[in-house]
Amino acid sequence: MLHVRSRSVLTAAAVAALCVAPSPLLAQRTTALWGESGEAWDPAGLLPDFSFAGYRRGEKIIPDRQPTVSVTDYGAKPDADATAAFRKAIAENPGACIGVPSGRFLLSDRLRIDAAGTVLQGAGPRATVLHFTRSLEEIDPQPSVNGGGEPTSNWSWTGGLIELGNSNEEKSSKQAITDSPARGDRAFVVERVGEFAAGDDVLIEVKDDPAGGLTDYLYRGTPGDADDAKGKTFVRQVARVVAVDGDRLTVDRPLRTDVRPVWTPTVRKFLPRSTECGLEELTIEFEPGPYRGHFKEDGYNGVMVRGAHNWVRNVTIHDGDSGIYVSGQFHTVTGVTLTADRPKHSSGNSGHHGLTATGQDCLITDFFVRTQFFHDLTVDRGSVGNVFSNGRGADLCLDLHRFAPYENLFTDLHLGKGTRPWASGGAGGKGLHTAAGATFWNLESQTKINAPKEGFGPRDLVFVGLNAHDGGVTEPVTLPGGWYYEPQPPGRFYPLDLHQAQLAHRLAQPSR
Repeated sequence: MLHVRSRSVLTAAAVAALCVAPSPLLAQRTTALWGESGEAWDPAGLLPDFSFAGYRRGEKIIPDRQPTVSVTDYGAKPDADATAAFRKAIAENPGACIGVPSGRFLLSDRLRIDAAGTVLQGAGPRATVLHFTRSLEEIDPQPSVNGGGEPTSNWSWTGGLIELGNSNEEKSSKQAITDSPARGDRAFVVERVGEFAAGDDVLIEVKDDPAGGLTDYLYRGTPGDADDAKGKTFVRQVARVVAVDGDRLTVDRPLRTDVRPVWTPTVRKFLPRSTECGLEELTIEFEPGPYRGHFKEDGYNGVMVRGAHNWVRNVTIHDGDSGIYVSGQFHTVTGVTLTADRPKHSSGNSGHHGLTATGQDCLITDFFVRTQFFHDLTVDRGSVGNVFSNGRGADLCLDLHRFAPYENLFTDLHLGKGTRPWASGGAGGKGLHTAAGATFWNLESQTKINAPKEGFGPRDLVFVGLNAHDGGVTEPVTLPGGWYYEPQPPGRFYPLDLHQAQLAHRLAQPSR
């Protein structure tokens, strides 16, 4: 796998040049679901469309900004509490790129970076260190209980000492979808279509009915024990209007689900306020001390990302209870390394959650989890269309955390030791670990692994290119859970990174 530490992701043209066709070395090993250049792929079929994940839907590169102001202009000095200076620099320079020079700066409270266009940029992860001296639980105690009723803190599973973006949006009215389009359709009837015009981004949402019909649908009729999830699941999807014809909207991407009146389907303009926020080129570290264990976390959490079209780039997080939580839509987290020197818990873990995506169409790529968390890579309730790609870890756990995470992709990953790929968590009563559409593509490991045990998820899961005990299987088969399994040698078939191939395929298509 290629791990590139670059300031910008590849341009759309470069992606297309690299991914539209296989190299000669890989040309003889193509998959039944993709073919040589995507000709076998049906975006409305078994293999979901992950091509919209990431900053600006993958259609633009993350901008390279240059600082126009420095935190030192506001009194920040290395090896001293610089909280007030950082906050003043951020507050007085909305939309600016704010520089942080080399040095170790002490921070005793949270930082919020949420004005559109605001970027906090260090001089590099080895040069600029933000050292947080207090935990979230010290700053803002939030006692809670976990799914088993055990006392804990909300900061065990959410929040960050740096908050990047917020969830505020411009007001827009929800309009009912009044027909019943199917998964894969691109057009639907809207109650008041005059609210919309071609070019508008819209948020489409379905919510579960009290009887749990949407939950059953996401789990393809076999949700397992999902009594606590029914009535609470939802699917959100942002698309772009390409045509308005009478009372019908046509959008630029397939619907991820069927749309049924009982699920209260709505569409509204998607107008996020907190966009183009960035955090880059620095290290975040915390007070030394042992990791206290599962649900005993103090809230030494790195970053919480909200809003839309924001990014975290080239950041190291050291000795965190959790690394990065990503919500909202179309974010990119790239070039992140998670490390730890703190004494580990008796479980062998140094923290709770490593990299978590609970939003929609977010991309976490080019990462290295050098330590071990209870849950290294996590999707959960509301997680739809997220991508973890081109990453590696010491012994990665792919944590599909129950509560119907739907159509998420894990591609081009090296799991490290490979002893716990399917060690997923999540409370009982929230369904099987994953809903349909979870896709595992090109997973390398030091030891052989197999697909998870039956009961991990419903039918319509996809496994292609695992470093597995294939038992002589040479052609695609259906596993007992109704899962698609295709034996391919990791790292030696095309495409290795399914997300990049799908993106290149989409960008090469004529405009709709």
